[in-house]
Amino acid sequence: MTQSYELRSTAASILALARLKAGLSQHQLAQRAGVAATMVIDTADAALAEPIRALGMRVLVEDTVMEGAPGERRLAVSLLRALESADGA
Repeated sequence: MTQSYELRSTAASILALARLKAGLSQHQLAQRAGVAATMVIDTADAALAEPIRALGMRVLVEDTVMEGAPGERRLAVSLLRALESADGA
């Protein structure tokens, strides 16, 4: 008898690994799905950072105006660095 193996998508594998590392059941993970943990706001809205933090969210205050590819790259690099530092990378 031939045994079949179901191949998981990359996204499904990453979710499964995240669930295991966090010690969450499938049900707990489903409850958290779609819940934002970090919010990015523009420097013009910096006064809103503390009220948002009071809701339990992490807030990144960045210049979100992107003028062409250099602006897109600047914001992407800034956000990646902020997220990496939060993960201890």
